[in-house]
Amino acid sequence: MSTSPKIPSLQAYQLALYRGPLHPEFFRVATRKTLLHNGYEAEAWLFPGGHTARFEYGPSCATEVLSEEVDTLPVRGVIASLPCAGEREHECKAAEKVDYMTSVQTETLERHLYRSTFMEMLEYAESPDCIHHRWREEEAENLSVLELQRYNDELHLQTWHLRADSGLVLRSQSVFMIKD
Repeated sequence: MSTSPKIPSLQAYQLALYRGPLHPEFFRVATRKTLLHNGYEAEAWLFPGGHTARFEYGPSCATEVLSEEVDTLPVRGVIASLPCAGEREHECKAAEKVDYMTSVQTETLERHLYRSTFMEMLEYAESPDCIHHRWREEEAENLSVLELQRYNDELHLQTWHLRADSGLVLRSQSVFMIKD
């Protein structure tokens, strides 16, 4: 007899956009990546099941956070917040010279599909543009992958968060765009 996967973590996931940076003390940062390109700076952090991405251009700064532990995050500086369950899209002016758009999709997979997706994403995570964090909870393997793609006036961010407890695959695609 097969039981449906449980989905406790999916309902807790939120994506928030902040005007300004956030301090790393709010997260259990496992790995990070920083880049400087064409006058902007970006820094991304991965932590178990979530990520942050900070984008700065001159005095303008915006930070994206995707996490299931939103209760521990500050409320000051929040521009937008959206639940991650299902499919969501959002666009806004993130800072004086920075526009932002994001898309979030979730999918719950059966165990065998989760495992094959996990293995594919683990291989993909070896790309030079990616960072990843792999961790275990209750003998189950989880994975977060973050990819940064830099362009002259834009930073593209793609993430995948895979949670074995519920077969969850949460994907986000975001773009920070310079507007002079």
